[in-house]
Amino acid sequence: MLHPLYAELSETESVRVFMRSHVFAAAQSRKPHVIAASFAYGREDVIPEMFRLLVGQLCRHAPDEWTTFRYYLERHITSDADEHGPLARELVARLCGDSALRWREAEAAVDHALIARLALWDAIVSEIKDERARSSRGQTPPTSTVRPVLGSRRDV
Repeated sequence: MLHPLYAELSETESVRVFMRSHVFAAAQSRKPHVIAASFAYGREDVIPEMFRLLVGQLCRHAPDEWTTFRYYLERHITSDADEHGPLARELVARLCGDSALRWREAEAAVDHALIARLALWDAIVSEIKDERARSSRGQTPPTSTVRPVLGSRRDV
């Protein structure tokens, strides 16, 4: 059973789907090697490069408006790439050990994590495009937009 506050995590459906289909599903497996692999290779290995690309885009577009957010992203890049990623991969290796079954389960968890993350970002891009289209037509956006996820300030 999911925590009662789960419904309040986000007003954005794409985030709720990601949390339910990926984060909570991995945790509910109750298999440490599955949870660790999902986290290590589905987040720690992906986030640094994704954030590097984002920082590059922010720097080309009004760099002075994104200073606090840029600092946040750069800290994530450094800690995930240099510390968290290597430690997470080491944890997976220790948890899987010599077990072929655990390695297969870990690999399946990573595949699921990457597919879920891609679906999340595809959905967010779609929601942003939908919101922009509504704005250009002068329509009021529905309550479940990406705005609650991204926040109303640029340099949060």
